[in-house]
Amino acid sequence: MDKTLTQKNLNLVRWFGEEEKMDSPLGFCLGIENQLLVTDTGNNRVVIFDITTAKFGEQLFFFNSIGVEEPGDVAVHNNHYYVCDFRGHAIGVFNQYGDLVRKIGTEHSGGFLNYPNGIDISNDGEILVGDSHGNQFNLNIFKSDTGKLISSFRCPNLKVSGCVGLKCTQDGWLVTLSKKFSSVLIMDTVLIRVDD
Repeated sequence: MDKTLTQKNLNLVRWFGEEEKMDSPLGFCLGIENQLLVTDTGNNRVVIFDITTAKFGEQLFFFNSIGVEEPGDVAVHNNHYYVCDFRGHAIGVFNQYGDLVRKIGTEHSGGFLNYPNGIDISNDGEILVGDSHGNQFNLNIFKSDTGKLISSFRCPNLKVSGCVGLKCTQDGWLVTLSKKFSSVLIMDTVLIRVDD
């Protein structure tokens, strides 16, 4: 389908979040049934807003990210919320009610993360976690059902730090932002074969 830009300027449709007194929102994603999830890092919680036309911007609920020291980026898969824990070096997995179910990326789950700051879910349901520890972009991939580490990758030909966010495009390209270098980074496709 051809998408044509019909106007030159963007118009602000809605501004919300100030009533919730958010403090340093660092990550967001689209959630279950027209929800917008925002990690409210300064208040150590995840706030969930309705983004349907009738209730656009209304806070549905929030949950304190107990068990997560510093919530960052967030992703949703199979009615679970996956929250990057930057200082805790892990991913907190919460059910749809905001209860911590498990942690991924700890030494007990088969892979240790270093300051994770980007997360997305692949088309096949793998959890993709990015960080820029050691001045390199690192990618760790976990099975969503078990949290088991599948594989780790590093981009050694680029010195980078301060990366935030991670998105996997429909074509499999990995996109992250380097706030330290004010840049968008795009890395090639990672193909993985998982043997059960």
